[in-house]
Amino acid sequence: MAISLILGDGLYNLIKIISIIVKEMCNNNNKQNNLLIIKEFQVRVPSYFKKKKKKKEQDEIFLTGRIPSWVVASGYVGLAAISTATVPDIFPALKWYLVLSSYILAPALVFCNSYGTGLTDGSLASTDGKIGLFIIASVVGGNGVAACGVMVSIASTTADLMQISRQATLLYHQLSLCL
Repeated sequence: MAISLILGDGLYNLIKIISIIVKEMCNNNNKQNNLLIIKEFQVRVPSYFKKKKKKKEQDEIFLTGRIPSWVVASGYVGLAAISTATVPDIFPALKWYLVLSSYILAPALVFCNSYGTGLTDGSLASTDGKIGLFIIASVVGGNGVAACGVMVSIASTTADLMQISRQATLLYHQLSLCL
């Protein structure tokens, strides 16, 4: 029951985040920094905006060290193509379209896995593998274990990345409290 709650909550947040991103991209032309009220408030309360400026500088430093989205997407597509070509040679019962469908299904499960890892401090990679196993095995039969391996490998990587991100965030906040 708890796993289904985390999976459902993760899918809800994934859809919510995607809808917010699309809405903000559509409303990108609306600039609110040019409003007269904001400029007057900046003159009256300068200490607030100094803190806000410092926070903005810290955020810019944090965001400068990111990998471009096109590199991430092309790497995922490349690895999916390599796996789609090679895994059916290793496991003949697993067809190429099933490996490809597991790579298409994996991002939604992986988002829920990283969300659950961030909430509970425990990885749900094996559970995601079992969900993938149930889905693929219902189509293939008893030879869906290889698809389970694909799901587990993707999900465990994201769980590890979420743990690292969580530890870095906690360390950053502890250091900022000391300063």
